[in-house]
Amino acid sequence: MSGPVGFDPAPLLAAVPGSQREQAEACGVTTRTIIRWRQGHTGVDRRIADDVAVRLGHHPAEVWGDDWWAAS
Repeated sequence: MSGPVGFDPAPLLAAVPGSQREQAEACGVTTRTIIRWRQGHTGVDRRIADDVAVRLGHHPAEVWGDDWWAAS
């Protein structure tokens, strides 16, 4: 895992193009969460990472690669 706390949000945000609002809707989180992820204030919590990846049709390892398995 990388980032302040949790997984680096960059791979997730790259997989979900659009505005902050569009990213928030696609990920099922608040716009404030997207802002914090974009600004690097917080990482993606493991539970949230799993939920968001599945919501987007991916396994979390498809988004975070070896970092996902290393955190197991």
